[in-house]
Amino acid sequence: MSDRIIERLQPREGWAPMILLSLTGILLVGAITAADWVPGDASLLQVTLIALLTGRWTARTRWARRTQTLYAIDAGIPVVLWLTAGGPDHIADLIQRWWVWMQVAFGGGVTQDPSIFLLYAAVLAWGAAIIAGWWISQGRNALTGFIPLLTQSSLSTLYTGQLTLAVLHGLFSVLVFTAV
Repeated sequence: MSDRIIERLQPREGWAPMILLSLTGILLVGAITAADWVPGDASLLQVTLIALLTGRWTARTRWARRTQTLYAIDAGIPVVLWLTAGGPDHIADLIQRWWVWMQVAFGGGVTQDPSIFLLYAAVLAWGAAIIAGWWISQGRNALTGFIPLLTQSSLSTLYTGQLTLAVLHGLFSVLVFTAV
């Protein structure tokens, strides 16, 4: 019975790639959290892990790529809003704050709302993780799949000098994937 469950859970690409991919996603969040860009950034871990799983699942469907892309976007919107807002009761407030932020930004003003920065960080984390999950599950070039995650980790590390482990781990993961 347990062998059957383990067999069903076995990733097609193997456990090692999925563990390395998950660790790279977690270290992306670690790089952003260590930089202390914005309070409440713990939700980025949930966003990233859900995106990795969604990207992996989407890659396994027989849908056309356009449908897979639209699904990734459609699935990401509620997940990102829910987690960055802090629950369903606060989504309307977050959307209203985003709207005010957009008006100020396009009006030439400056606003520093940490919840909007967290929203954009979550959107970027979602995009990077879903691309990585999809790309690796498709059995494509590992470097291409890891580029979005590595770029975000590298930029956060570059600006703060914090947690260079995230970048080193990402590069190690790419080397392992490429060698296999």
